[in-house]
Amino acid sequence: MTARFESPYFSPATCCRWLRGNHHGHSTVSDGNAEPMEEVAAYETAGYDYLALSEHDTFLDPDQLQPLTAMCILPAVEVTSCYGQTLMFLGADRALPRKKLQPHEIMEQVHAYGGLFVFNHS
Repeated sequence: MTARFESPYFSPATCCRWLRGNHHGHSTVSDGNAEPMEEVAAYETAGYDYLALSEHDTFLDPDQLQPLTAMCILPAVEVTSCYGQTLMFLGADRALPRKKLQPHEIMEQVHAYGGLFVFNHS
């Protein structure tokens, strides 16, 4: 049996296409294995349309990488809570203060800065 996606709101013939991307990647800025530009190059070679390098509690300015790629580089930070959970701040323009907050406090701060809050993993 083949899975099919059908929607009255989406028609590839008249609308748009699906984008391939990663919202949660790391480089050597936090705990990844490759330099930021190496990560960008690898994802671009693999045919991705966008990438968010969501470093742990560190803001990596996407404007530094964007001129070097045709992919869209999304701003993001992975925030560590008081429980050790990591939570995504997608749309970040800064790292949140390292206060080890409760998840709901992190969510409130992310929303106050206009970001999207996402649970990554615990």
